[in-house]
Amino acid sequence: MIGHRGMAARAPENSLGGFAACAALGLPFELDVALSADGVPVVIHDDTLDRTTTGAGPVGQATAAELGLLGNAKGWGPRWEGERLPTLRQVLDQTAGGVWIDVELKSPPGRGDRAPLVEAVLAALDAAGCADHVFVSSFDPYVLGALAARRPQIPRGLLVGTFAGAGLPLHERLALRHLALVGLARPDLLIAEDALLDAALVRRWRRAGYGVLAWTVNAPARARALCAWGVHGVITDDPGLMAAALGVAQAHESAD
Repeated sequence: MIGHRGMAARAPENSLGGFAACAALGLPFELDVALSADGVPVVIHDDTLDRTTTGAGPVGQATAAELGLLGNAKGWGPRWEGERLPTLRQVLDQTAGGVWIDVELKSPPGRGDRAPLVEAVLAALDAAGCADHVFVSSFDPYVLGALAARRPQIPRGLLVGTFAGAGLPLHERLALRHLALVGLARPDLLIAEDALLDAALVRRWRRAGYGVLAWTVNAPARARALCAWGVHGVITDDPGLMAAALGVAQAHESAD
């Protein structure tokens, strides 16, 4: 069970509080990374600040210092007023290698040069000493290709989905769904939207040597079916609830 944007059902997404809640349960989590105007990796899903923070406008037009002053719990009420938009380094330092982290790299605006993002993320991982407790994922095969060239030992996950609501032309959606650029990304994992998966596809991907993860799965019955098909993990908004429902915590305790 991998927490989606931390523990998005119970804490503000991509927040230090949500990540701490996952780590306290011994569960890995996923987060999203983009670059600030001054080249610092910050943890936020959207290209703009408006939906989840007290700021407005493009993420990449504000410095890390400016972003760090923003509230990061829009709509979550007084309990979370102290949350601020974190840098990747802050998350890594807080977690200190205690659990695995799925670091999703967002495509640069306008599909620009991927190298600065990759280099900045690697620098943060090295500085925190956490490079052996992460895997890096992206929808952008060029980002993963840049990572493979720079640090091939870090596992890579290519995100794939239906892209039904992405506003992309049909040929682009089909290319992404059929993994047209998988050779460039050289992924270790295929991380698929739940709606794409069935038993035959999971078997085919596993036979090809890929690890398989599913996103975003919030129904225990569906998670059980996916696990029966052979997926290696599910990304969920409520990892604690799902782990308990599927007996994951008990299995971990008995293994200890």
